[in-house]
Amino acid sequence: MKYFLRLLTILLSFTAVFISNAKSSEKIILNCQMTKYDVANLSDYTHYGIETVKSIIPINYILNITPQGGYYNKYEIEVTKNNSEKINFHYFTKDKSYLHTYLSFRPWKHTYFKKSKKLNVSFFMYDEAIDIWGNCVVEGSNKYTLVASQNLKNNKTKSTVEPKQNKSIEKIKRQALSKRKKKQKRKKRDGAVNKLKETQKLIELEKKLAALKKQQNEILLSKKSKSEFPLKPISINFPSTSVKRDDIAVIIGNANYKKMGKDIPNVNPAYADAEGIKQYFMKAKGIKEGNIIYLKDATGAQLLGVFGNDKSYKGKLFNYIKPNKSNVYIYYAGHGAPGKEGDAYLVPTDTDSQTIEFTGYPLSTLYSNLGKLPSKSMTVILEACFSGGSQSGSLISRASPIVIQTKKTFIPNNIKVIAAGSERQMASWEEDSSHSLFTKYFLKAMSGEGDSNKDGKVSDNELKEYLSDTMTYYARRYYGRDQKVQIYNGG
Repeated sequence: MKYFLRLLTILLSFTAVFISNAKSSEKIILNCQMTKYDVANLSDYTHYGIETVKSIIPINYILNITPQGGYYNKYEIEVTKNNSEKINFHYFTKDKSYLHTYLSFRPWKHTYFKKSKKLNVSFFMYDEAIDIWGNCVVEGSNKYTLVASQNLKNNKTKSTVEPKQNKSIEKIKRQALSKRKKKQKRKKRDGAVNKLKETQKLIELEKKLAALKKQQNEILLSKKSKSEFPLKPISINFPSTSVKRDDIAVIIGNANYKKMGKDIPNVNPAYADAEGIKQYFMKAKGIKEGNIIYLKDATGAQLLGVFGNDKSYKGKLFNYIKPNKSNVYIYYAGHGAPGKEGDAYLVPTDTDSQTIEFTGYPLSTLYSNLGKLPSKSMTVILEACFSGGSQSGSLISRASPIVIQTKKTFIPNNIKVIAAGSERQMASWEEDSSHSLFTKYFLKAMSGEGDSNKDGKVSDNELKEYLSDTMTYYARRYYGRDQKVQIYNGG
């Protein structure tokens, strides 16, 4: 109510002064081109600027004026003076999107000079000033020229103005009521929006909580997987080589024995070791991935399917080989075990520890069948052992025994065997079970670290020397045991 009374007082005070009469009741149109904008001494809080001013008084400025007033857009024009030289009029800007709240309902004063046909627009507020000039064209005939009223003396008002005053008051009332309703609707809408935002925030928090729980579960599973069966291969950059289209590889990583085997412990780093060897075969040896037979947790039937049995050597590997063209590489990481007669066996993951002689894969059969294959060369890499242990589990903690029984297991002429240790030795692992020591440092040697004479290749002697300084050293340092690589060229 206080705001309404203040507004009403201002309008009535101006209405009592701004009354004009004319010799003609016709209107004129001032079509003006504003050429000069002078915006000076404006405080920061007013939000004024040249663009804001131009949004109120545009460059193309068209005003509709009658002797009693007129209009511009949604603003009502009130004529305060009209004589032979000039017309004074103004209107009130009520759109608060343009002006600061404290500047609303202030008049924008206009002076039109009839002889020069120039228009001046000014706005004053404390020490702030806006001064705008433009050139105008009066659209219409000469009879539309405005003439000042002769009866504006001693602040007297004409009765003809009273209907206009009443009309303005009613309009202000309607605007105030409309504004109040809009404010109530906006408040209600804002309340609904805030409630919706709170609901959305709650949903987002629930989603984040679910995602966090999922992430925690994944971390727990990852830690569990890492502690039991590491999968990540050792990070090594091997020297690149051209693709060998005919070369073949077999990679076997037997880690999980407890799932199917009986009384046989797991070989934790076997998966990671096998992945590291795969990278070595593909990058350093140029073997295509499609030419790699890759077995994880191989069963007895799978070993027979790849290498054949004591009656036939023509297994899957035989079918892959191009006679006299294919270089063949075989890697095995897993358990090995001795038989009662001193024979050695590869241990499939479905083996029974009490019947290894019947369910294991004989090393003698492996070498015999490999020797019959028509390959160009044959290299066998063993991360396993054949020295023995109890029938309830032949491995020591963090180790798997390694021995090649050369007296019992004949190696054909065309086969080269690289084994992780000699008779009665254990194949040691890293302390965190991430890799076997032999496979880890074998791969490092083949990446170039073992090339002591820098001739671009690692000889058998260079490999032995490098592994003696690394694998053998860490096996003694970690576990106090002796482990030395064994390299056999068949025959």
